[in-house]
Amino acid sequence: MNAPENAPPTSRTSSFVPWVLAGVLAFLGVVLWLNLKEPDLYDHALAGEPAGPVNQETPKWLPEGVALSENLLKVRVEDGDGWYRLFWAGSETYWFDDAAYFAGALVNRYSRLIEGRWTLKGSYQGRPFAVEYELREGAAPEGVAQAGPVPVPAGVHWCARQYRTGLRSFAWVRVR
Repeated sequence: MNAPENAPPTSRTSSFVPWVLAGVLAFLGVVLWLNLKEPDLYDHALAGEPAGPVNQETPKWLPEGVALSENLLKVRVEDGDGWYRLFWAGSETYWFDDAAYFAGALVNRYSRLIEGRWTLKGSYQGRPFAVEYELREGAAPEGVAQAGPVPVPAGVHWCARQYRTGLRSFAWVRVR
């Protein structure tokens, strides 16, 4: 049967337009929802690399009478963005010198520890010493070593926190 002469012409593409539009709107809705779900909270992150030579209190495990000329702790966290950050995707670097704020930063979905260094330099009974620790995930190793005239632990527990993937702990491990 033929269509009446007054009827508008029909095409298959005009019936797909609403579906394509609905798909685009659904995609944009998912992207917006994912962006709102990832707030990127980095409370008390430092503006740049922590300054020194001293930004920490003297550790209690050092013997009495130690004179520190450097006690510098710095931790770098990188935040990557998910694929849904269409217009501002990229990595940002955040610096910390405090365990609580560092641990809080790792709550963010795409954040990760890049590096952590803790250097201690000074003198004890007139003799110089230097020790350096690296931040690693896991338990602190046992043991004591000598850094010049000063006995120092092989590892020092720094912080632990419960995350959605489970309990994570971080320790300083002596590297020099």
